[in-house]
Amino acid sequence: MQLLREAITKGCRVPIILVTGQSDAAVDQQALQAGATDYLSKADLNGSNLARSIRFAIDRRQGEDQRRAVTSELSALVQHVAAGIWYLDTNHCIQSIIGQCPLGNGAFNEQSVGRPFAEIVPQGYEIVNAHRAALNGESTTLDFTADRHTFHIRIEPYRNEHDIILGSIGVAIDVTSSRYLESGLTDARKIQQRLFPSMAPVIDGFDIAGYCRPADAVGGDYYDFLTLSDGSLGVVIADVSRHGFPSALIMSSLRRTIRTFAAATSVPGEILEAANTVIYEDTPDEWFVTGMLASIDTKNRSLTISGAGHEAYLFDVDGRVTRLSANGLPLGMIDNNALTTSGPISLISGQLLLLTTDGIHEHHSEDGPLFGLPRVWDVVASLQQKSATEILDGLFQAALSYEGGFEPADDMTAVVVKVT
Repeated sequence: MQLLREAITKGCRVPIILVTGQSDAAVDQQALQAGATDYLSKADLNGSNLARSIRFAIDRRQGEDQRRAVTSELSALVQHVAAGIWYLDTNHCIQSIIGQCPLGNGAFNEQSVGRPFAEIVPQGYEIVNAHRAALNGESTTLDFTADRHTFHIRIEPYRNEHDIILGSIGVAIDVTSSRYLESGLTDARKIQQRLFPSMAPVIDGFDIAGYCRPADAVGGDYYDFLTLSDGSLGVVIADVSRHGFPSALIMSSLRRTIRTFAAATSVPGEILEAANTVIYEDTPDEWFVTGMLASIDTKNRSLTISGAGHEAYLFDVDGRVTRLSANGLPLGMIDNNALTTSGPISLISGQLLLLTTDGIHEHHSEDGPLFGLPRVWDVVASLQQKSATEILDGLFQAALSYEGGFEPADDMTAVVVKVT
C-alpha cells in the first residue's frame, strides 16, 4: 500500500492493479481511494481475470484522461464567462465543480465536493427537485436568483456509455444583466403601449380603428387621435427612422409636441411645422420622422391634411384609391420645413381614409418581393364593407402571412377612418 501511495504521489500515470494475498474489502477500498485502478486477489488470479482487469484499467484510465481533458477545457472556457458546471452522484452529493457559480452565498465551490447539494444551496429546492427528476431521465430548465444574481440553469441526467444514469449534471449561466434588460424592455413596452390610444373615438357617421405592431419591444411608429382647437378630430400617424429605444424616445417627444400644439391650432400644417422645429433641435442629424396629420370636420364631413414625407389613401365607394401625397420633407431634416395644408376635401358615406407606415407595404421575406402598396390597397378594398377593426385585422393578417409569414423587420402601424 505504501508503494502504491508513493507511486501516485510521484505522478505515476500508468494504470495500477493491486494484487492482494486475500480478499479484504477494507484494504481493497483503501487501495482504490489511494489511486489503484482495480484489484485482484491471488486466489482469482488467472489469465482471463487478469486480461479483464487490464482492459478495465486501460479503459478507465483513458476515460479519466478524457474527462480530465474535457474538465481542463471547460475550466478554461468558464474563466471567460460567468458560468458554472457541477456533477452530482445518485445521492445528490457534489462530485465535481467547474467554474464560478455562487449559488450558495459564495460557498458553492471546489471545497463543497463530497457534500450534499441541498446542504450547500439550502434555498435551491427547485434545483434539488430538478436533480431528482434527472435521475428519472428528465431534463429541466429554470431560472434561479441568489445574492441579487439571476442564473439560467439546465439540469441533465449523466449517463455512461451503456445509457445507465450515474448521476446528474447542472450548468448555470449568470444572466443577471440580460434579465435586467429584459425587465426594462418589458416595462418600456408597457409604458409605450399606454401612449397609444386606449380606444378609437366613437363619433356618429364615422367608424375608426388604429393599431401599431412594434418590431422590437418598443418601436418608433406612432398614431394618435386628438381633438384640435376648433373641435375637429385630429388623426396622426408617424414613423421615426429606425426603431428600438431611441426611436421610442423620439416618438414620445413627438406625441407630446403634437398634442401641445393641437390645443392651439387646428391647421395640420402649422402643427407639423411646430413639431419639425422640436425634432430638428432635439435629435441627431441622422434621425428624422415621416408623418401625416389629418383634420376631420365630423360635422361638415370634410378633410384637411398635411404630410411630412408621408402619404395617405382615400378610397371611394367603389374601392378606387386617391393618393394624398406629402407636400413637405420629413420632420427634423431641415430647420424651416414649410408644411402646407391641403383641402378641404368633402367626404361622403362609403369612403375610407387609410393611413399606414411603410413597415406594412415594405414587409417581405428574406429574398422575396415586397408586400407592396397595390396589395395593401387590394386587401383594404376587398374588406371595405367590413368594420374598421375588421379591415385592420385583415390587412395585418395578410401582411404577416405574406410569403410564408416572416417576422417583420420594421414596425407596422395603420389607421382606418370609414365614413358611414
